[in-house]
Amino acid sequence: MNMKALAMCMMVLAIVSVTALGISSDENAVSGNAQCGGRRKCGGGLCCSRYGFCGLGGDYCGVGCQNGPCYRTANVVENAVPGNAQCGGRRKCGGGLCCSRYGFCGLGGDYCGVGCQNGPCYRTASIISDQMM
Repeated sequence: MNMKALAMCMMVLAIVSVTALGISSDENAVSGNAQCGGRRKCGGGLCCSRYGFCGLGGDYCGVGCQNGPCYRTANVVENAVPGNAQCGGRRKCGGGLCCSRYGFCGLGGDYCGVGCQNGPCYRTASIISDQMM
């Protein structure tokens, strides 16, 4: 292998490594499950939990989320129903809760994941759900 090819391989490897680690161009960004908070933000579209860790889901993007694509916590919705009440069709969950595929209000994968009917449903889960049907 000549030096030019070796240099090219090393450059490609460096780019792939940076991409795989989720390193952002933001100087204050940190990668998945690293510590965050204050001026330190999570990279790769992750949320910073109230405890200062990066990730996705209710534990990171729910109550106390410091930055990133946090769930909305206050939604005034006509026809809103309280937490763990029945929802679906025209009945929507209030307070930023998701309506599960079984028709109950709440947060987390069981409510906002695959089959989520309304509320701050996980984007990837709805894409997967649509592809499976």
